[in-house]
Amino acid sequence: MYERNTRGWVKHLDFIFLDILALTAAFFLAYGIRIGAVSLFENPNYRNFYAVILGMHILMGFFFRSYTGMIRRTWSAELKAVCKHTIL
Repeated sequence: MYERNTRGWVKHLDFIFLDILALTAAFFLAYGIRIGAVSLFENPNYRNFYAVILGMHILMGFFFRSYTGMIRRTWSAELKAVCKHTIL
């Protein structure tokens, strides 16, 4: 009958989740290559660093609106947005 229009950042939760999943996989892979251990949470320094990176990624997405218009962007505009998000 009628569709409910999702507004705000809620409609981007799937992209946020995938970004967090990719960030976590990259961090675990880098930790495994650097240290050689599988468990990240044994070392409190790396555990805290992971929490800071994850928190900063989420805050940067919300405050700088990195996910706005990501479906309609061209590949060059998306590349520019990803580079800006990563550098910030």
